Amino acid sequence: MPILFNRRVELSIITTQNERVNELGQLVPANDEIITINGARISFDFTKSVTSSPNRGIVKVWGLARNTINKFIAGDTLSLNIGYQDAFEALSGEISAVRSVKDGESKIVEFELIDGLEIEGTTANRSFGAGTNPLDMLKTLFGDVKLNSLSDLISVVISTDVDGEGDALKSDLVVSGPIVDQTNNITEDLGLRWFNDGGVVHIIKKDGSTLEEVIEVSGKTGLIDSPARTEQGISFKTLLNTRLTPGRKVDLTSEEINGLLVVQSVRLEGDNEQEQPFYSHCEAVELVS
Repeated sequence: MPILFNRRVELSIITTQNERVNELGQLVPANDEIITINGARISFDFTKSVTSSPNRGIVKVWGLARNTINKFIAGDTLSLNIGYQDAFEALSGEISAVRSVKDGESKIVEFELIDGLEIEGTTANRSFGAGTNPLDMLKTLFGDVKLNSLSDLISVVISTDVDGEGDALKSDLVVSGPIVDQTNNITEDLGLRWFNDGGVVHIIKKDGSTLEEVIEVSGKTGLIDSPARTEQGISFKTLLNTRLTPGRKVDLTSEEINGLLVVQSVRLEGDNEQEQPFYSHCEAVELVS
């Protein structure tokens, strides 16, 4: 089948090796090792959304050697590149749990993955002076996540015409407590929302979208079955498209529903040894003009 031809799944895990003594009795300092897995059976089921909660999912790998499995621990970083001919990063995050199970004669390693755990686990303790722009406050607070987690992943993209100037602090303010709560309070007051996707924090209007280009979704570009209206908005399924991400505008063309939508969540699902495609399951709402 054409949709199964030349598809690729590439898994990379950065695992920290603790300080140890080698077989020669020499002290080996702690170091990071990048383990890349190609050619193995890999399945994934991962959901991203426009909420401030971490994104979560499961990645499974078949047939790894025991000495490789033993290297993986909670806290390691995992990224998964998926595509046809060219592979693009579809998901990444911190491994929260590693489980080794058997499926008949096959050994399976199951990684529980969380994207955004470093944000959820950071506490704010900052003072801001009168006149501070609240958008600058958000950049500072998310910058604290980067410092506290020693992560190079955290960056902030502001996709809104709200400049925050009219909402500058009237007096000094002390911000203390979980960063998720504090940043939610700031964005709520501005009519904004924030969410994380692979270490990039996006700040958008509550009823808005990111500034990325509009993605065309139709039968010609991979739309599967018919879109449906739900209590939350509009649900549709496509062949997996790594460009379909939370907050992105979509131009949907179908017999039932047409128009501009904003993706609210996307579930990525696939197994490279199953005789079926990889899918993006999307929940979206109609764009407010």
